[in-house]
Amino acid sequence: CTQPNANLEVKEECTTAKDTACRCKQGYFCLSEPCISCNPCNKCEELGVKNSCTGTKDTVCKERSEVPAAILPVAIIFGIVLAAAVGFAFAFAAWKMKWCCFKTSNVGFEGTDGKYVESSSLALLEDAYLDKDGNFSKLIPDIASLVGWGDMRNIAMADGFKKTILDNIQQNNPKQAEEQTISLLTEWEEKHGREAARMLMKALLKNNKNSKAQALQGIIRSDRSNKPASATP
Repeated sequence: CTQPNANLEVKEECTTAKDTACRCKQGYFCLSEPCISCNPCNKCEELGVKNSCTGTKDTVCKERSEVPAAILPVAIIFGIVLAAAVGFAFAFAAWKMKWCCFKTSNVGFEGTDGKYVESSSLALLEDAYLDKDGNFSKLIPDIASLVGWGDMRNIAMADGFKKTILDNIQQNNPKQAEEQTISLLTEWEEKHGREAARMLMKALLKNNKNSKAQALQGIIRSDRSNKPASATP
């Protein structure tokens, strides 16, 4: 049983009455008796095993028509996982786009911290227009006290104001935050004109300064209510 490349091993030891009985090693088979040399079993890697290899019979592989049925459970699991992944990706994208829960009719914009400003807050913008007699300049001191230098400076920088303008305002009004804010609001009005109040309201909302936006609305409404009624011709 020790012939080179015969792939044999001892099955029964030799006795005085009988020669050694050989058999194929595991993973090999032989169709002749007595066996002289064993052949390697077919591994059926592509189709899969139907009947395992024995010492006297080669492996029986599955027919190609049987393969789809064999992989059907795997295909089902893969399909479920894929569908779940696609669903999660779509839900995440919908949440990011604010489509979740069918909120597609909402109107708004994204604040600086990524929070969504809903249409209820945007109603403030419609109230931020000054009428044809409106004068943003006379409201500037009250608005300056409300907004403050820090927030107004950040709003101006986000709006594209040059740093040199902001630095000059601070140098011209050292340690006078309210005067600095008044000067910056004056520059703001020069840039935005009749849109100054509305643009400031929008900037406050985008920076999630909702309480200040509400207070600005109060200043504008108070200015309107204090105007004398137009004379009747």
